[in-house]
Amino acid sequence: MPSNNRHIYCSKKCQKKANEQRREHRIENKKKEFQTCEVCQTVFSPINRNHKFCSEQCRIKKRNKIQKERGRRYREQYKKFKQIKARNCKFCGARFVSKIQNQIYCSEKCQKKAYRERAKDKIKEYSKEYREKNKDKIRERNREYREENKDKVRERNREYREKNKDKVRKRNKEYREKNKDKIREKKREYREKNKDKIRERNREYREENKEYMKKYREENKDRIRERQKEYYEKNKDNIKEHIKEYQEENKDKIKEYQKEYRERNKDKIREKKREYQEKNKDKIREKKREYRKIIYNECEQGIVRDTQMAKVFWEIFKNPNISLEELELILLDINGDRIREHYGRWRSITYEKYFTEVVEE
Repeated sequence: MPSNNRHIYCSKKCQKKANEQRREHRIENKKKEFQTCEVCQTVFSPINRNHKFCSEQCRIKKRNKIQKERGRRYREQYKKFKQIKARNCKFCGARFVSKIQNQIYCSEKCQKKAYRERAKDKIKEYSKEYREKNKDKIRERNREYREENKDKVRERNREYREKNKDKVRKRNKEYREKNKDKIREKKREYREKNKDKIRERNREYREENKEYMKKYREENKDRIRERQKEYYEKNKDNIKEHIKEYQEENKDKIKEYQKEYRERNKDKIREKKREYQEKNKDKIREKKREYRKIIYNECEQGIVRDTQMAKVFWEIFKNPNISLEELELILLDINGDRIREHYGRWRSITYEKYFTEVVEE
């Protein structure tokens, strides 16, 4: 039994015989030290088994001979192929003259388009995976390209919109209908972040296009009113809430603005008042008559004791939304502390009675 994998011979005698046979074989091979060159037929001693030529010149001659034979064979094939020059493109069907035997497409564009059509699904999957992996990289690259080529991008977009107006409108309309809430949130966030920017932009636009805006309003008065009316009817509650919130947040600002406006437009306000009084004489007379009746009845009941109290009711009549602090100041100027004591009584009797019965009518 062999003790290991190298144990080949049964005994040392057999091993010695095998070694002697190998030596004899080597000696025989050494006797074949010379070899004839394939090109010039000269005898030379080879360095290794692949050494077939006596010198570098013979090797080059053999190589040139092989290349000449290869070129001859190619020319023979080309002559056969040259008889069928013109053929139709496999993608676009155009007639072209092929330069190579295996040419199927007329150009590289047709070749690429044909590949894209063959491998649509494969390209979609690959592009989807790539976008998911490299979102930030793609955004940065697109942003850099837009910044570098602003004019080019604008012109290209403008040309596309002009050519495909109906298509663009339809697509935008469908997108707005599907993503109303998303668009509103984006607009609201943008306005909150860029309030000052929007104001400046609107102000600059108004200053630049004053004449155009004035002309547009004059030409489309009825259209603008109808649009505003429809919008107000649809969004009454939202508008009221928005106005209320704005008034609560900006009380001082509104007062200052009203004060500045009155000082700036005194003549305009007087003219408007005068025009209103001329148009509504009968209406004003009826209101004054009702006001006198109320004061007369209150005087008979003893609630109003002085004629100067009529001033207080006149202030209430002019400004139904007058505040308590402003009214108290008026009362103190007229009758002092005595009016303050009775203020609760005619607040509950006359003030509410007047505005429930007269003003609502």
